[in-house]
Amino acid sequence: MFDKYTTVNGIRVKLTPFSESRYKKLRVINEDIAKWLGENPEMTFNDLPVDKKEEWWRAKSDILWVPDKPFSDGFFADEDFEAGMLKDTEDNFVLKRLYL
Repeated sequence: MFDKYTTVNGIRVKLTPFSESRYKKLRVINEDIAKWLGENPEMTFNDLPVDKKEEWWRAKSDILWVPDKPFSDGFFADEDFEAGMLKDTEDNFVLKRLYL
Protein backbone atom coordinates (compact mmCIF):
# COMPACT_ATOMS: atom_id res chain seq x y z
CA MET A 1 0.00 0.00 0.00
CA PHE A 2 2.72 2.46 0.98
CA ASP A 3 5.94 1.50 -0.76
CA LYS A 4 8.95 3.20 0.73
CA TYR A 5 12.22 3.71 -1.07
CA THR A 6 15.67 5.01 -0.33
CA THR A 7 18.90 5.27 -2.28
CA VAL A 8 22.09 3.57 -1.17
CA ASN A 9 25.31 4.36 -2.99
CA GLY A 10 23.31 5.45 -6.02
CA ILE A 11 21.03 2.39 -6.16
CA ARG A 12 17.35 2.84 -5.42
CA VAL A 13 16.01 0.20 -3.04
CA LYS A 14 12.51 -0.61 -1.92
CA LEU A 15 12.22 -1.18 1.82
CA THR A 16 10.50 -4.44 2.60
CA PRO A 17 7.57 -4.27 4.98
CA PHE A 18 7.76 -5.98 8.36
CA SER A 19 6.81 -9.62 8.57
CA GLU A 20 7.47 -12.17 11.28
CA SER A 21 9.26 -14.45 8.81
CA ARG A 22 11.64 -11.66 7.74
CA TYR A 23 12.18 -10.75 11.39
CA LYS A 24 13.11 -14.37 12.22
CA LYS A 25 15.62 -14.44 9.34
CA LEU A 26 17.14 -11.17 10.53
CA ARG A 27 17.42 -12.55 14.07
CA VAL A 28 19.32 -15.59 12.77
CA ILE A 29 21.84 -13.32 11.07
CA ASN A 30 22.23 -11.18 14.19
CA GLU A 31 22.67 -14.32 16.31
CA ASP A 32 25.36 -15.55 13.90
CA ILE A 33 27.11 -12.18 14.16
CA ALA A 34 26.93 -12.25 17.96
CA LYS A 35 28.27 -15.82 18.03
CA TRP A 36 31.16 -14.94 15.70
CA LEU A 37 32.03 -11.85 17.72
CA GLY A 38 31.84 -13.88 20.93
CA GLU A 39 34.32 -16.36 19.48
CA ASN A 40 36.60 -13.51 18.38
CA PRO A 41 36.48 -11.05 21.31
CA GLU A 42 39.77 -9.42 20.34
CA MET A 43 38.21 -8.07 17.15
CA THR A 44 37.18 -4.46 16.96
CA PHE A 45 34.92 -3.25 14.16
CA ASN A 46 37.95 -1.92 12.29
CA ASP A 47 39.67 -5.31 12.60
CA LEU A 48 36.75 -7.29 11.19
CA PRO A 49 37.58 -8.97 7.90
CA VAL A 50 35.95 -7.14 5.01
CA ASP A 51 34.50 -10.40 3.72
CA LYS A 52 32.64 -10.95 7.03
CA LYS A 53 31.15 -7.45 6.97
CA GLU A 54 30.21 -7.93 3.33
CA GLU A 55 28.61 -11.31 4.08
CA TRP A 56 26.54 -9.95 6.96
CA TRP A 57 25.53 -6.73 5.21
CA ARG A 58 24.51 -8.57 2.06
CA ALA A 59 22.47 -11.09 4.07
CA LYS A 60 20.67 -8.29 5.90
CA SER A 61 20.07 -6.35 2.70
CA ASP A 62 18.55 -9.48 1.11
CA ILE A 63 15.88 -9.32 3.82
CA LEU A 64 15.41 -5.57 4.10
CA TRP A 65 15.85 -4.25 0.55
CA VAL A 66 14.66 -4.96 -2.97
CA PRO A 67 17.06 -3.10 -5.26
CA ASP A 68 16.03 -1.65 -8.62
CA LYS A 69 19.07 -3.40 -10.09
CA PRO A 70 21.34 -6.11 -8.70
CA PHE A 71 24.12 -5.05 -6.38
CA SER A 72 27.50 -5.42 -8.05
CA ASP A 73 30.16 -7.75 -6.70
CA GLY A 74 31.99 -5.92 -3.96
CA PHE A 75 29.13 -3.47 -3.38
CA PHE A 76 29.09 -4.19 0.36
CA ALA A 77 32.88 -4.45 0.63
CA ASP A 78 33.46 -1.00 -0.88
CA GLU A 79 34.79 1.39 1.74
CA ASP A 80 32.19 3.90 0.56
CA PHE A 81 29.27 1.54 1.27
CA GLU A 82 26.73 3.54 3.24
CA ALA A 83 26.32 0.99 6.02
CA GLY A 84 24.42 3.54 8.11
CA MET A 85 21.56 3.30 5.64
CA LEU A 86 21.32 -0.43 6.32
CA LYS A 87 21.40 0.23 10.08
CA ASP A 88 18.63 2.83 9.79
CA THR A 89 16.55 0.44 7.69
CA GLU A 90 17.03 -2.40 10.18
CA ASP A 91 16.13 -0.16 13.13
CA ASN A 92 12.99 1.06 11.39
CA PHE A 93 12.06 -2.51 10.39
CA VAL A 94 12.38 -3.78 13.97
CA LEU A 95 10.32 -0.88 15.32
CA LYS A 96 7.44 -2.00 13.11
CA ARG A 97 7.31 -5.25 15.10
CA LEU A 98 5.83 -3.46 18.09
CA TYR A 99 2.53 -2.74 16.36
CA LEU A 100 -0.51 -4.70 17.52
